[in-house]
Amino acid sequence: QTSNESNSQGELQSIVEELKEEKNRWKEYKGKNNDSFRKEMEMKDAEFNKDKARMKEKIVHLEAKLKNWEDNEGQMRNQSTDFNSKLQVLMNETERLKSERKELQIQLESQSTKNK
Repeated sequence: QTSNESNSQGELQSIVEELKEEKNRWKEYKGKNNDSFRKEMEMKDAEFNKDKARMKEKIVHLEAKLKNWEDNEGQMRNQSTDFNSKLQVLMNETERLKSERKELQIQLESQSTKNK
């Protein structure tokens, strides 16, 4: 039991020492690296700002592409409407000609019956 207690006591003591050393290392690191940490953060901020500027450029480029696409879509829609109206005129003309042909056929048949 005493050997277990002394082993546990030794382990605890060693953990406490490690923690003290870690605390001292941290204090030392914190003191030395305040300037380098600040510089690192400034570099990261600058990098972030560059990335942000690049993203803004991409957004502007994509918005311009979208506007162009919308304009093209509008032109295509207008052309389609124009095509559809021309097609409708042709279809109406075709129907008119069919009906005129029918009338002429009827007249031709009536004349041929009169001639017989």
